[in-house]
Amino acid sequence: MAALLSHPSIGKIQGKSTPDTTQYLGLQYGVLTDRFATATLPTYDPSTTHLDATHHAPTAFQPPDTVDGEHGLIQQPLPCTYRETSLLHGLALSITVPSTATPTSSLPVLAFIHGGGFAIGSTTWPQYDFSRLVRLAVARDTPFIGVGINYRLGIPGFLWGEEMRAAGYKPNRGLLDQQLALRWIQKYIGGFGGDAGNVTVAGESAGAAAITYHFHQEEKLFRRAVAMSGTDLLVKPLPKEVAEMGYGKVCELLGLGGKGEERVKGLREVDGIEMLGKIGMAVQTGPVLDGEVIRYASTYESLKGKGVPGAKWCESLMIGDCAFDGNILFLRIGPMKAGIASKFVAAAEKVLPADTAKQLLSIYDLNTSTDDETAFTSVLRFINDIGFYAPTQAYASHFAVAGGDAYVYRFNAPNPWPGMWQGESSHVLDVAYLFQNYNEVLPSDKEREVAKKFGELFIDFVAGKGRLEKRSPEGGKAIAFGKDDVQLVEDLPAQTGRREDFEKLGQEIGYDALDRVLGTLLMG
Repeated sequence: MAALLSHPSIGKIQGKSTPDTTQYLGLQYGVLTDRFATATLPTYDPSTTHLDATHHAPTAFQPPDTVDGEHGLIQQPLPCTYRETSLLHGLALSITVPSTATPTSSLPVLAFIHGGGFAIGSTTWPQYDFSRLVRLAVARDTPFIGVGINYRLGIPGFLWGEEMRAAGYKPNRGLLDQQLALRWIQKYIGGFGGDAGNVTVAGESAGAAAITYHFHQEEKLFRRAVAMSGTDLLVKPLPKEVAEMGYGKVCELLGLGGKGEERVKGLREVDGIEMLGKIGMAVQTGPVLDGEVIRYASTYESLKGKGVPGAKWCESLMIGDCAFDGNILFLRIGPMKAGIASKFVAAAEKVLPADTAKQLLSIYDLNTSTDDETAFTSVLRFINDIGFYAPTQAYASHFAVAGGDAYVYRFNAPNPWPGMWQGESSHVLDVAYLFQNYNEVLPSDKEREVAKKFGELFIDFVAGKGRLEKRSPEGGKAIAFGKDDVQLVEDLPAQTGRREDFEKLGQEIGYDALDRVLGTLLMG
């Protein structure tokens, strides 16, 4: 496809040519009248519109240099020169198409939602560049179109209180942004050569949790989904009263007196840099249990029952985890490190019967005399198991029961780069492998081959040519990605490198009980 596209419903779009692909960058999918407004689709006059899509739009407003933080988690940086953010102009897409695509190609589409705890992140960061993954798909004769979605984060995306409701502002604006982006894709992707009826959405971490929140809708927003290392079973929605407390704290930190519209006006007009300086990451914002966008808080037990509407309209779900996703919580529980063994023991004994608590502590070799360093890692491994591993089993089983196709992968490749998590299959490492953007710095040909096969797994899933065995409600196989090999195995802990004793205990007493141990620990 030529770099200058004549889109039948939009107009002229000047793209950017790369080897074997064309990219259309910074395409606004949502128009905002102010930082808290509900976004609306832009309007176009094809006879006069001429868009310059050769450079990225600003990312959604967030603290500066957050890309360096994610590179720190991966433990390997990539050059990133574009770091502009905006309170109003961050609702944008980056579209990557094969250079041979035409408006009649009708290619499958993969839309990606980044993670970052609903506070940071951007698909304009170099680790999310779709060019190489699309190029790999072309080489395999299974071309697709890649779309990166940016959405509002933090206070603009998720702050909510009754005063905001009275002023006409909705909760969960970041999630509503994502839904609007998916509607934009359905409406306009055909002119880029895509098939509007064949859209797969993938997300990692908070992006994956967002997908499970979108399962609460009756509207068919996509055809297939991939949830990478995240669900709403870990990233739980805030009750309205907790969101209200956060709203009050933000107003207090910003020195906003009065009440009602006066305070909302202050929030709407405060300088963004001042807002970051006074609040930073001190106030938790995130998805809110509003009864509309998020209708209820999912539990392991609820997924065994009615479950989510999306299991009826989403044809296929692929879900997976990294062997040590739990490492991402090291910042969250870092302040608890001193004496963390005793704190975990207390949480387990508070929630569970004595014998059951003893079983749990034995699995992670924890007691009140365990040293802080050892206990800290053990607690992170428990968080990994209840927050990342168990949800993959719960959602795969739920989709299988509901009649959909469910598939599971296990990402076990160790982090090869120096740092705290070297040798561990750490959180976000799957992103580095998926998009092929770290291939030059992977130490060996075998690791590069694993990355290639991980990308091919997604390519085949998007094309509807999955090479995995469908799950039954009782279980099935998973594809496991190791340091230098890829194997199709029974999805049993002994074969996938997960903890068999944890799974056995969870099945005996119910995973919700173990989840309450984590909740009790985090609440202090």
